[in-house]
Amino acid sequence: MSEIKSTLDLIMEKTKHLTMNEEEKKKYREKETAGKVKGLVQRRLDGLLTGERFHKEIGALFRETEDEGAVKNLFRDEVAGRLELGGENEPLLDMLKTAIGADPEPVRTILYNYESKAALLRDSQEKTLRKKLRKRGISGPAAVPNLEADPAWRQALEDLRKDLKEELKAETS
Repeated sequence: MSEIKSTLDLIMEKTKHLTMNEEEKKKYREKETAGKVKGLVQRRLDGLLTGERFHKEIGALFRETEDEGAVKNLFRDEVAGRLELGGENEPLLDMLKTAIGADPEPVRTILYNYESKAALLRDSQEKTLRKKLRKRGISGPAAVPNLEADPAWRQALEDLRKDLKEELKAETS
């Protein structure tokens, strides 16, 4: 009488001859490490890891990987990808210093410069929208332009954010 095999047994039987080559193993390890870095950063931001625990986890991650430089680059990229104009960036900048020993001042300066550019752009776009409203006969202290509804403002802000991300990536590389 034949035995009934589980789905797992069938899969294992059909894939027992499959193996990963070195390049596939390396890519898998890199993807796994990137996931761990992302998880560490997110847990720290969520307050689930204290500073001391975060430091221990980072140390463990460095010890378990062969390429410390690659882990540092993953941290840089993850933090740089999360920095936002007008956002609360101090915890991220602190992580840069804590995790990889990078000086956060150049990044802080770039953020400040872009936030200043965004403020100037906002003022300029508000003036433009006020002029448009005046031409349509709408004026007074209660007439406040809605920048978020203006496609030109959204595009300009998106372009500014894109430039910021590129400059941050260049700075943190």
